[in-house]
Amino acid sequence: MFVLHTISVHDNAPYCGKILAEYAKRSPLMTEKTGELTHWITIVQTPQGEEPEWVRCLWVGVSLRCLSTGKGAYAVPRAEALAKLASKSPDAAEWYEQYDEREKFYFITEEVKDITATLVSTAEA
Repeated sequence: MFVLHTISVHDNAPYCGKILAEYAKRSPLMTEKTGELTHWITIVQTPQGEEPEWVRCLWVGVSLRCLSTGKGAYAVPRAEALAKLASKSPDAAEWYEQYDEREKFYFITEEVKDITATLVSTAEA
């Protein structure tokens, strides 16, 4: 098992990251064609990654709409992720704007709590 937070498809990305990024692109559970974000997650653990620790730890507590890859990870479009992060820490979001060009952020299941069912049951009540 590997632990991976975010994926960059640049040449300097970790080998596992490239594999997961390619696999996620082909996953039938992702609804990228329609752009439909199917889940809500809250980051509950500092994500793994190559970013500075101060940037990664600021994801904790952020709730995001996302796509489930069905492969142990959730994909969040860049604009969605950075808008939510900026509401908590404009400096962290700016770091990504300056130093990171990925189109999606990937969070593994160990780093998040899927709150989709909680939101659905609350809405139905």
